[in-house]
Amino acid sequence: MTLPPLAKRIFEEHRRIIVPLAVLLGIDLILLALVLFPLASRVGAAEARAAGASARVADARAQERLAKNTLAGKTRAAEELKRFYAEVLPADGSEARRITYLRLAEIASEANLRPDQRAFSLEQERDSNLVRIDLRMRLEGDYPDIRRFIHALETAPEFVVIRDVTLTQKDEPSAPLGVTFELSTYYQARHGT
Repeated sequence: MTLPPLAKRIFEEHRRIIVPLAVLLGIDLILLALVLFPLASRVGAAEARAAGASARVADARAQERLAKNTLAGKTRAAEELKRFYAEVLPADGSEARRITYLRLAEIASEANLRPDQRAFSLEQERDSNLVRIDLRMRLEGDYPDIRRFIHALETAPEFVVIRDVTLTQKDEPSAPLGVTFELSTYYQARHGT
């Protein structure tokens, strides 16, 4: 390929300027290819690593918040359980027996129910320091009185669980209804109690 005469003449007249400019342009292209493109790719890789690190930091902060919330929830649950043991459950075995024997007989009497029979049992809860006192109590009376007894028992401040209720009626129409309650209360055992 030959240069047109005008271009050839310009090149000849300005050779001292064009050749150094062409060399500089070549050097620039070489620098661009050898230095700037690798730097740009390194910058891109560094930005990707920074974005990944930011995502990991955000995940770590979320996990930290979750762990703190879990710890706070466990602490709150432990405090509420401690309060339940101290304020709701009977303090010891004698108070638990008083609730299951005297207080339940008192509530039955207030509801116009007559006690027929009672049976007690104690059981240490497995893997726990709680002792369960079970009471099987058979009462006789009218249906509204039985309902009044159940309501009084459920709204009483003492902690008593109604585990089962069995209602029976004798063959005689005028005979009172019989009701058998299986009740439980718990207390916290204290060193061999």
